[in-house]
Amino acid sequence: MRRIAILADIHGNAPALTAVLADAQRHECNEYWFLGDIFGYGPLPVNCIYQLDAVSPVVWLMGNHDFSVMRLWQGANPDDESIHQMTPSIEQRWVAQWHAAQVQVGLPNARAQVLASLPTWTEVSPGIFAAHGAILDENPHASRNIDANSYVKPWKPVADTMLNSVHQWRDAIFPYFIAVGHYHQPMLGIAQNSHPPYDIHWIAGASVYDDETESEGQWNLPTANEEKTIIINPGSVGQPRFVEGDSRAAYAILEVNENKTGTMSFSNVIFRRIDYNERLLRAAQLTMPPKQSEYAQKWWNVIDPILDEWIQQESSHEA
Repeated sequence: MRRIAILADIHGNAPALTAVLADAQRHECNEYWFLGDIFGYGPLPVNCIYQLDAVSPVVWLMGNHDFSVMRLWQGANPDDESIHQMTPSIEQRWVAQWHAAQVQVGLPNARAQVLASLPTWTEVSPGIFAAHGAILDENPHASRNIDANSYVKPWKPVADTMLNSVHQWRDAIFPYFIAVGHYHQPMLGIAQNSHPPYDIHWIAGASVYDDETESEGQWNLPTANEEKTIIINPGSVGQPRFVEGDSRAAYAILEVNENKTGTMSFSNVIFRRIDYNERLLRAAQLTMPPKQSEYAQKWWNVIDPILDEWIQQESSHEA
């Protein structure tokens, strides 16, 4: 049986990613999907990139923070409207600038070019989609798929809008499965109907974890021939927001059945929450720009000359 580890919203939290990848290996996962946002918020995005590269994800998508970072790396102005749409707060854009500098000095140019060209969604196999936000535009590089209006939230209409969008594309087939990130909340939704009204039944937040410690939840899934659409969010690896006071990393495992024709059908989804070394994260966070604007500007006045020197030294990276 194939086991797919689905990860989303790592956000520069390298210790959390380390713990999740080790847990996925213990659970014999042999395929990895990453739904986007390796950048934003956290201090160690380049470390996370190298960790993910080591497991060769089949899916690697562009998130909204990734969009801003890679546009800045390409030379865009921080005040560009598209960057404001993806990262609306000044604190988010300061971190995006800092992460873009880390890319410049920490990655070969060819690797960075690949990150800059990633899609926001992909059809992994017929009827099976992976996306960062809602699939709202047939163009997988359209920014509206990952902007502030693309959060797939349980019991909210964006999921129905997404299903309508996929259905109306001439070449799209019935969507059996859609994995999304962006919202940081683990959730499982099953559309009872293949056409409107979809009647999506949701399980979300801590409710997806059905064991006593709220660290694992296993759910049986409809088969592909039942004409129901499965929507999942694995939760956030690096910045979970769904249970106050619980900072454990979150991800999900898909158990896959594959028939002789190669058609994929899922038997179970397992939601996991993992402890990690938060002290390592807090230590690295000491290097980040402060959130308060009056202090952040002073931080940049100090760090800018250092970054400029590093970039001049390291910008000659070759593939």
